[in-house]
Amino acid sequence: MLIQFTVGNYLSFKDNATLSMVASNYRDNKEHVFPALKDIKLLKSAAIYGANASGKSNLIKAMQFFRDLISTSSLGSNESRLNVNNFKLAAETENKPSFFEIVFVIDKIIYRYGFEVTITEVTKEWLYYSRAEKEYLLFDRKKKNIKVNGNTFKEGLHLDDKTRVNSLFLSVAAQFNGVISNKIMKWIKNFNVISGMGDFSLYTSKLLESGEMKTGVVELLKTADLFIEDVQTQEEILEGNVLPANVRRRVEILPDGKLRAVKFNTSHKKYEDGKHIGQVELDMDTEESEGTRKFFSLSGPILDTLVNGKILVVDELDNSLHPLLLAHLVKLFNSKANNRNAQCIFVAHDRTLLNQKNLRRDQIWFAEKDKYQATKLFSLEEFNIRNDYNIEKNYLLGKFGGIPILNDIENIEEIFPTKKNTQ
Repeated sequence: MLIQFTVGNYLSFKDNATLSMVASNYRDNKEHVFPALKDIKLLKSAAIYGANASGKSNLIKAMQFFRDLISTSSLGSNESRLNVNNFKLAAETENKPSFFEIVFVIDKIIYRYGFEVTITEVTKEWLYYSRAEKEYLLFDRKKKNIKVNGNTFKEGLHLDDKTRVNSLFLSVAAQFNGVISNKIMKWIKNFNVISGMGDFSLYTSKLLESGEMKTGVVELLKTADLFIEDVQTQEEILEGNVLPANVRRRVEILPDGKLRAVKFNTSHKKYEDGKHIGQVELDMDTEESEGTRKFFSLSGPILDTLVNGKILVVDELDNSLHPLLLAHLVKLFNSKANNRNAQCIFVAHDRTLLNQKNLRRDQIWFAEKDKYQATKLFSLEEFNIRNDYNIEKNYLLGKFGGIPILNDIENIEEIFPTKKNTQ
């Protein structure tokens, strides 16, 4: 369960910015929260709004970098570069490391883990845990100097020499079968970060191979009123690494070097004189709408997240989705049906979600750049508004920031090239 994520000096984030999933003491939409610990309730979802280029997607990229670095840190060599991009529009951040930290709950214990990195090394790394409102050290690292609490993190002892300057100590401890480190690594790897512009049908197709999960995918499609009764998968194993002209999407490389190409057909009811007479199959790519393809593509990650109580982070969730379909997905996470405490964090532009029926005030976040082009992150909770306040209308009026500031164009002809007299 995610409590909060913080990033600083990364892409458009100059100063540290924190996205918190801690629920406030609002009485409305109580089903949108769940108890994590005795005194902590967490949100099931959070939406991030803002103008284009405000830094919304950079927050998603920060989460993905955090997860991927932890997953791959044990690979490479001392010469390997860390693919980190710091804030480049200020002299004071130019030679400073980027900051990442996450606070989360596993087995009713709060962990706080983070690191600071440059493209060549890990400059700081830390792990703490909390019990009864008191925090205890597991390890703290400053470059090659690693302080380990031998009582609470014995698995980290004597691993200093096995930790490269550009690798994470947590990953090294996990490699040597550390119990705590492996438990944390497993949780972080279940942190699903996806781009809403991508195609995740291969992800979904893996679930379709399981009878129980396939039923879940189909039932999820049915709840969206897409008239889909079933989904069939067709795959073709291709020799070599050259794709036929008719295969362009949904291809993965198998361990033996061959290619696996996948396509999907959907089953719909067929009628005659108003009577159901059978089924007809439609090609997903050529005969279904873009919105249907997008919803199907996301259905695998969504179902996996809900069933296994994971965290799903999606950029541009509303891309190609009807507003009602978007609201349906958000409602799915906020409802009592989400009984595994799964969490969804998503970026959106669709303002129709901006009302207190769909989202609580503490679930709505805004990204906005200041005059120095640095992204700031803030919640609607920071504004003192009534329960009947029109959030959508006032968002468009700029009352909360997070919208583009457009220059007036008094003479539109000035933006066009001057016409030359060709006579």
